Amino acid sequence: MSLIISFASGGLVVTVCLVGGVFSIFKAAGWGRKSNAPQAENENEAGSGSPTAAKTSEDESSAPKAEAPVAYTRPEPVREDRAPAAPPATQTPRERPVAPVATERSVAPAPRRNIAEDLEALRILVAEDNPINRKVMQLLLRRLGYEADIAVDGQQAVEMATAKVYDAILMDLHMPRMGGIEATEAIVTRLDPAPRVVAVTADVTQQAKEECQRVGMAAYLTKPVDSNLLLHELKQAEAHRLTG
Repeated sequence: MSLIISFASGGLVVTVCLVGGVFSIFKAAGWGRKSNAPQAENENEAGSGSPTAAKTSEDESSAPKAEAPVAYTRPEPVREDRAPAAPPATQTPRERPVAPVATERSVAPAPRRNIAEDLEALRILVAEDNPINRKVMQLLLRRLGYEADIAVDGQQAVEMATAKVYDAILMDLHMPRMGGIEATEAIVTRLDPAPRVVAVTADVTQQAKEECQRVGMAAYLTKPVDSNLLLHELKQAEAHRLTG
């Protein structure tokens, strides 16, 4: 809707416009001076000459200067459904992602060194005729951080033990060609110092335990082998190697 109202007051012409809910007020000055302009032109035509021209100049210089139109505008109210949504309280304007800072908790801890890495690798010989039991023992030792050589019977264990220095021998009792009792007795007799020999067997009889003690075995482990007990015996072998 458009509405224009004009009125004159004291030589001023005021125009009020209402366009689309916005009021605009304009005022203009100098209308009284402009109304005398035709009379001045007639005097000039009558031959008044330069005096009239000078008077006109004086009138123009003394007359108040016209003021530039001034507009008064009332801003149109903003509808709620068109107003921009305010940012969330937790978000700042133009928020930039911050690079993560490494902290003590975010840095992965260094892997714990196994006792076998702190010292020279423990030299281990496994004497076992059963291929499945050999594989299980190898995997168990690797989980604890150790590697071992393999002998498939007592005779081979004696040959390997006399050809190479071992810190620990995990000896099965019942094997072909030569059992663990005979093999241990031969190794302990021939070698000085002798390696630490640990019986690893499914034979839990009292007689078997007594035989192991008689030939000089240091410990007796039953199958299936407890990893904690095995680790304890390997640590004992390491301590024995250091002390001689």
